[in-house]
Amino acid sequence: MKVINPMELPLHAQQMMAQLKEKDKEIESLNAKLAQNRLDGVFQNAQEVDGVKVVFALLSGTGSDALRALCDKAKERPEAIVAVFAGVSGGKATLAAVCSKEAQQKGLKAGVLVKEGAQLCGGSPVGRAADVPTAPWPAPRTSPSWTTPWPLCRSW
Repeated sequence: MKVINPMELPLHAQQMMAQLKEKDKEIESLNAKLAQNRLDGVFQNAQEVDGVKVVFALLSGTGSDALRALCDKAKERPEAIVAVFAGVSGGKATLAAVCSKEAQQKGLKAGVLVKEGAQLCGGSPVGRAADVPTAPWPAPRTSPSWTTPWPLCRSW
């Protein structure tokens, strides 16, 4: 976009910022759709621990909103599940977890999983118990030291 008149520069800068924000939202939406498409494959690879399916997925380009949407979809599944999703987007990594009602009845708590996972990765948990707990932290230069939720599940 060419600016001939210097007085128009602030207006053009605002328009460009608005376009960039719109494109960022569109990218986030498309990444969420891609992540949801991968969800079925993730559950096919789930391992069962004491009658609860345990799922972990590391999804690049996926922000906290997309991870929450994945957790909501995971919660809709009929079986007892624990799902932990990690995503990296915009230089920040996010961890989200969900436990189905059946898993909660067995004493599993998503908030505890997020708290312990965030501590392993050098972050801190945020969110409320009513929401899907998430934990943002600066994106690591390499993958987190754990690639499965098994270290988090040892206390079962």
